[in-house]
Order: sequence, then C-alpha cells, then structure tokens
Amino acid sequence: MVAQRGLFAVGAAALNPVIGAIRHPRRAQTVPESMTALAREPSETFDQITSVASEILPGVKMRRGLLWRYTAVWVKSG
Repeated sequence: MVAQRGLFAVGAAALNPVIGAIRHPRRAQTVPESMTALAREPSETFDQITSVASEILPGVKMRRGLLWRYTAVWVKSG
C-alpha cells in the first residue's frame, strides 16, 4: 500500500507541471487570488478516511485519483 501511494504521488508530481503548461502556456502577469490559499498536511490518512467511510457506507470503494483527489463509490443495496 505504501509503495502504491508513493507511485501515485510520483505520477501526480510528474503530471502537475505538464497539465499546468497545457492549461497556461504563458506566464501570468499576477498571481491569481485562488493560488494564494494556505496549504497544510492532511489531518487524516487515506486509510483512516477509508475506514470511516466503510463504517458509514458498508461496501464503499475508495479510489485514489491523480493530483491528490479521492472518490468514494457506493451503490445502495436492495
């Protein structure tokens, strides 16, 4: 699991500048206000989030996406 997490982080880190160059080929004149938000380390790990989601929604499948995004997929039974 740790190796997989590292692989996703490497992939996200590699794709981030490529996506940025595609979406913004020229340098911005000023830094957009949306990019000035403070960032901090997450207070919960992905495994903790998965555990809580499983308690609330039995059968939920957590998916790790690119660029540090996650998706919870749950199908109501019956």
